[in-house]
Amino acid sequence: MAELSHVYNRDILIGSIAATIATAITALSRFALFFGGDEDANPIAQIAMILLAPIAAILIQFAVTRSRETQADTSGADLSGKPLALASALRKLEAGGKELARRGVGGTPAEQPNNAFSSLYISAPFGGAVRGGLGNAFRTHPKTEDRVRNLEQLARRMGQMA
Repeated sequence: MAELSHVYNRDILIGSIAATIATAITALSRFALFFGGDEDANPIAQIAMILLAPIAAILIQFAVTRSRETQADTSGADLSGKPLALASALRKLEAGGKELARRGVGGTPAEQPNNAFSSLYISAPFGGAVRGGLGNAFRTHPKTEDRVRNLEQLARRMGQMA
């Protein structure tokens, strides 16, 4: 249900807009470096701008994505009327990702999955290798425990949990 909620909530449109803005910020920082006028400008500041602007744009895009995931969880739980079932499914997906990380793709740890595909997963894949601090800013999905906590609070409000 949560995945259907992405369609209902127009998350693809919102994500596309966020990606477009991130791309525009990156392009503007590049243009500023190459065509940005003042010869007396500090070259270190210019290099910092070209490096930091795209990182800031990506962080904003990921923050939007995480908030849309939370909204999709809530909408999906409202639609199904079973937030605890969704929480259970998320726990199982998390456990499966940890098992995949432990044993590897082909059964051997040497065949580890490619993290470039992590945004295609419902839960943090491959054991959720990103942990704590600034690393959480680069997550495409909220932490599973946060998603489960949100769904349990919804279940309490629905009277399904004491």
